[in-house]
Amino acid sequence: FRLGPLSYLTKLLWVIDIFFFMTGLGAYHSLSKNPSLLPFYKRRYMRVYPCYLPVILIYVIPIFVYAIRFSPELLLRNVQEFLGNLFLMGWFAGLDNQFNWYIQALMVFYLVAPPMVLLVKHFEGSGKKLAGLLLFFCVTQVCFFGSGFLVAYARTIAFIMGIIAADLAVRNKNFKLNVPLMLILCVIGNGLA
Repeated sequence: FRLGPLSYLTKLLWVIDIFFFMTGLGAYHSLSKNPSLLPFYKRRYMRVYPCYLPVILIYVIPIFVYAIRFSPELLLRNVQEFLGNLFLMGWFAGLDNQFNWYIQALMVFYLVAPPMVLLVKHFEGSGKKLAGLLLFFCVTQVCFFGSGFLVAYARTIAFIMGIIAADLAVRNKNFKLNVPLMLILCVIGNGLA
């Protein structure tokens, strides 16, 4: 039974959503153990960047070689693109030849993790407030329709759901993950994304 390329794409998209969900879980637990911001950012940076840097170098070297050899007028643009990749800001700046939106979005999620964790903790497990927070990110996706940023912004919901799930698990030691409900929510969230 062959599912076709659409099924493969759907599985690939779900993997990203699941990873952002798990990133929310990890950020919550990391900040709960040590709420100091500088050590949190340093730990996140040291987990991502040492693996990312060699890949970026392998990615941009052929681009530079091509520019030097065939199109020197593009060299300045290539330097901008390299710096965008290096400092994880190129995708947001709208530069071409960015390695991947995912790593750059992941780093932004890490930047917003501390205030999100504080906000979720402040809501103290209130279903209405947490639902309102998720609804806010669902509705505000409309602002990004037609923009390349929608691909990352839509994943904010999965990230926040990870933070909420971690908070609920900490608040209620007998908390059991309702797998059928989580699968339904994942399908709905993926449909929105």
